[in-house]
Amino acid sequence: MEKTEVLLKNPVRHNRPLLDCLNGFAGDKIPFWFMRQAGRYLPEYRAIRQKEKNFIQLCLNPDLASEITLQPIRRFDMDGAILFSDILIVPHVLGQRVDFIESLGPRLEPIRSLQDLQRLNLDRLADGFNPIYQTVKQTCEGLANSKTMIGFCGGIWTVASYMIEGQSSKNYETIKRLCYLDSPFITALFTILIEASYHYLCGQIKAGCQVIQIFESWAGQMDDHNFKNYILKPTEILINRLKSSHPEIPIIWFPKNASESYLHSGLKLNIQAIGLDSTVNQATSRQLQKDYVVQGYLDPIYLLIDAKTIESATRRIIEPLRLDSKNNSRYIFNLGHGILPNSPVENVEFLVNLLKKL
Repeated sequence: MEKTEVLLKNPVRHNRPLLDCLNGFAGDKIPFWFMRQAGRYLPEYRAIRQKEKNFIQLCLNPDLASEITLQPIRRFDMDGAILFSDILIVPHVLGQRVDFIESLGPRLEPIRSLQDLQRLNLDRLADGFNPIYQTVKQTCEGLANSKTMIGFCGGIWTVASYMIEGQSSKNYETIKRLCYLDSPFITALFTILIEASYHYLCGQIKAGCQVIQIFESWAGQMDDHNFKNYILKPTEILINRLKSSHPEIPIIWFPKNASESYLHSGLKLNIQAIGLDSTVNQATSRQLQKDYVVQGYLDPIYLLIDAKTIESATRRIIEPLRLDSKNNSRYIFNLGHGILPNSPVENVEFLVNLLKKL
């Protein structure tokens, strides 16, 4: 892979703090949003879940999904609203069986051979993704002009891991073995996922999303050699294809537990921002900020403690990052991963109020 240009061409100021930061325009305040900001820690979300217990059907219900997307914006006034959905909608729409089991998480009927791939059908994409696009449209209608609508998909490696392992995994034995053997099956599955993810993201953008985040949640599971081959390479293909169609859309890439691997890879994806997880050290975050807007990276565990601890940790993260080495604003506050379900609402409220004062 060759180095790619990471700056947007002819960026436009939109008077949306989050979007403007990604476009290179400085603002008075640090823009912020939280991963999993719509979810189980909110009583209004839990009330909806009592009515619709099937999580897949909830994601595919535009009325409910758009309401859930807007709930934290109404309560906390974040700068960005992220589509309420799940990264496993893609395999579900392709035709793989996906179930979400209470207290256990997602369970998928594993796909592990070229023959198994016959169960997947790219012709299902248009109809299958339509409810998601409708959710985006309805959400945008309910957002103030100052807010940024964020769409997303899972990273190719992460989604493939779920599809092959059948669930979250401790050691990712099956997919790693297939990758290490350079299996034609892996190549074929990645090709299908790149195609599906590209159309999925294009549809979200057409429906109204102004920023895209790619969640590579299991990026930290690979050694450097295979990180380049099986994480960076398919990601580059997806991003370059999306940029060819939508060069004006900023992309945030979230390689959980792998920011240092990316930094030392010597390669540059055509992204505008990199999401940092809670394990990133300050030197790595500052180094990455030379090339990208950085986003992150408060450990969500802090939201389980108390106001004094939250404030101390938040200030410790923000101060080195609020301005880059050239005195530019290249920072978006977020958590290092999603809000935990048992996070007290009052702690989230305290953090939000703190951010608005800083």
